[in-house]
Amino acid sequence: MASSPICLDMIASHYPKYTHLPRPGRVPLHGGRYAVERCKKELESWAARAVTADEAADHLTAWRESLQFVRLFEKYFPQEYAATARQPKAWLLDSRSRIAPIEQRFFTLAESRLFPFSADWMEMTLQEIRHGEDYLPVIPLCAVTPRPDEWDTSSEEYPVIQVLQCFSWNNFFTPSETDWRDVTAQFAERGVLLPIPMRYPWHNAEHESLLATRLRRILMQLHTNVFLDMARASGCAWVDTTLQVLYHETNNALVDFDEETMYEPLEWAEDNIDWLIEEWKVGSRMLDTFWRSIATMQKQPSLCARLIEFWNASWACAPQQLRSLRMG
Repeated sequence: MASSPICLDMIASHYPKYTHLPRPGRVPLHGGRYAVERCKKELESWAARAVTADEAADHLTAWRESLQFVRLFEKYFPQEYAATARQPKAWLLDSRSRIAPIEQRFFTLAESRLFPFSADWMEMTLQEIRHGEDYLPVIPLCAVTPRPDEWDTSSEEYPVIQVLQCFSWNNFFTPSETDWRDVTAQFAERGVLLPIPMRYPWHNAEHESLLATRLRRILMQLHTNVFLDMARASGCAWVDTTLQVLYHETNNALVDFDEETMYEPLEWAEDNIDWLIEEWKVGSRMLDTFWRSIATMQKQPSLCARLIEFWNASWACAPQQLRSLRMG
């Protein structure tokens, strides 16, 4: 099967790479837009309750910081903000957590409507900060899919995930022989015989030359390219995106996010939030494709066998593609 030329260091992706550089947030120093009369009442009520000057100062610092999130609330959810701000108790910092209900409402809305993050973790972080911990609140991003090797083994989709894990460049996630026997047994119960997937023979190669490493990488890229061509030709164009999401290789900051990978933290600044909103517009479409493909493979188990056949057959075709390779 003919395949379009590819560069040595990448397989074409349909999604843009992210190059965002975070910028620090700023706590507003003015209160003109934040219901001034309510602010005054809050300050007066707290001053009457404060036991020491330090206690009062700590509370005022926490309350001023909360205005940062009130400002964001007003910007991104103006209607909900207007309704919440009219409630007198919405502005009162809880005596234990030092978090105002209006802040909690903002985090809940942002988590459900803007992009995925952990609102509960955000509130825990703020609580610690406002009780003397010395670090800044950042957006607590969270993984939207498990790592390839951390899927729940008891979940309904796990057999399909194990089939998809066979389509890996480096065999790191390919099921072991024991696991594969369990997978084939589950598919056999549904009347589908799964072929044995091809594994790269150099999985444990050590001390090889740079030239050998480069050649093997080229062959793996070509193999994957031919495999995806076969899948697209058979009406399974979704396989490409599905594998990118599974292996966290989409180049989308939210889809690829992993707690075990170090990322530069993003503070609650408007440019960071706007960037994450745009990332999620693309990332949510990827995830929709991913979950639809998992559901399709669960409903049509014979499709899993076909994909493995494509994977095995594409290995024989891959070396032929060297002729059309662009040496970039």
